[in-house]
Amino acid sequence: MCASAQSSGVKSCVDAVILLTTYNKEGGVIAKSYGVFIGGDGTAVSPWEPFKGAQRAVVTDAKGKEFPVTGIISKETIYGFCKFTVGAKHPGASIADDKGGSKVWFLPFAKNGKPQQTNVGATESFMDKYTYYILPDITGEDIDGCPVCDDNGKVVALVQKMKTTRGASATDIKYVNALKSRGMDINDSDLSQCGIPLVMPDDIEEARLMLMLSSHFDLSRQKTVANAFKSKYPKEIDGYSHLAHVAVAEERFDDAKRIMEDALSNVSGKDKAHFEYANMIYQKETTMADKPFPAWSIDKAMEEAQKAVSIDPQPMYRHLVAQIDYVKGDYQKAYDEFIALTKTNMRNPEVFYEAAQSKAQLQGSDDEILALLDSAVSVCPTPYNSSTAQYLLARGMAYDNAGKYRKAVADYNDYEVAMRGYVGADFFYLREQCEAKGRMFQLALNDIEKAIILSPAQPDLRAEKANVLYRVNEIDDAIQTAREVVEMAPDYSDGYLILGLALIQKGDKAEGLQQLEKAKSLGNTQAESLIQKYR
Repeated sequence: MCASAQSSGVKSCVDAVILLTTYNKEGGVIAKSYGVFIGGDGTAVSPWEPFKGAQRAVVTDAKGKEFPVTGIISKETIYGFCKFTVGAKHPGASIADDKGGSKVWFLPFAKNGKPQQTNVGATESFMDKYTYYILPDITGEDIDGCPVCDDNGKVVALVQKMKTTRGASATDIKYVNALKSRGMDINDSDLSQCGIPLVMPDDIEEARLMLMLSSHFDLSRQKTVANAFKSKYPKEIDGYSHLAHVAVAEERFDDAKRIMEDALSNVSGKDKAHFEYANMIYQKETTMADKPFPAWSIDKAMEEAQKAVSIDPQPMYRHLVAQIDYVKGDYQKAYDEFIALTKTNMRNPEVFYEAAQSKAQLQGSDDEILALLDSAVSVCPTPYNSSTAQYLLARGMAYDNAGKYRKAVADYNDYEVAMRGYVGADFFYLREQCEAKGRMFQLALNDIEKAIILSPAQPDLRAEKANVLYRVNEIDDAIQTAREVVEMAPDYSDGYLILGLALIQKGDKAEGLQQLEKAKSLGNTQAESLIQKYR
């Protein structure tokens, strides 16, 4: 380093250099580093490493005044810097428009020494518009995050120790300053482990993305993010509704009501506020009916939904009205509205499916219900996936109920593929029952075996296997399987019933009748008629 006369700008820039101290949850110091205030709104930049796992952080300015770090704006992973705020105005350094010349000023924290002019050993360009500097004469331990500036006191870059060679490097301040809060930052593992909250993005769509992604976290963190959104965007419904949903999840219904009433008073989109309130009440009344809250009812949900429709009769709002009609038992009104919605841009599988459910409640014919479910499946994107698989299952069950077993099995097969095989014992039992009714016995045996593998402790599945074996005249296997059932569940009457029938079929009438008597004693309603038949 070499000495040279400092400009007033360089001297002023020293006042923007900060000491960063981070702490763990017990209050112990994690790390110390340096950085610099930029602009004048309390925004600063520094290395990211000290923030890893930190629960709080404090910056100390050149005059010794401390400021708590209130939010992380963002971080970058190439050079390891971050941008944050202390939530209060503070004089900051200006940023140089151009890269520095052959010499720059190294600015240590005020208590660590005076500015020193130093040589630039080499520069490299990155990302077509930023500069990376090699500063061979800067050494020492306490340099990470310190800025270098030009002769006018404008910051050029932030310093880092070289890990393998003597000297230091410096990363273009414009690159670090360009960091912005993004919605996806909430999924960053390092940022998630830092207890200092993220700053809400300036772009509202990015902010909405952050709010949406926060739903995957615990309720406490969801509240933090929602409050930040509400504070930054007080005229938007999103923050209010998210806070209210958290309150509902915590069974704080009075708080949820107050939050949504505040939203109705403050947000600019009244239709959205009425819709969100209606949907919240609807969801609570249909999924938490055992948790009564006198101020809310399905009628209150309808009142709010109709207010939304009266302001803007868009399909999403009308859809909620139809769903509420269905819950209220007004099936014809619900059906008519669902059908009307299929003629809007809401022509999707859900509304056809809901129309089919309404038609079923109106005692519609199998053909009418199947026609609606055909339409639901026909508008599903292909290949089918887990989000549309339910419509294949619903149509399969409708075919099953209508006695069209082979078509039902085809839909069940497509459902299994759409779910990528992530189905349980109940599904294999459902398909086995259909296959057995359609006399597709080998397929039925295959499926009941799969069900047993997935749920080996259920005696009814083994009893069903024994029943299918009996029906295809595999009597020895039926007897063996039925004996497994009665051994597994001595009080399960169906096991004795099937065992008795199989033994009689085998020719052992005496023991067969004994097993039927046992089934009768356990309350089996079929046993008496079979005893009379074979006695």
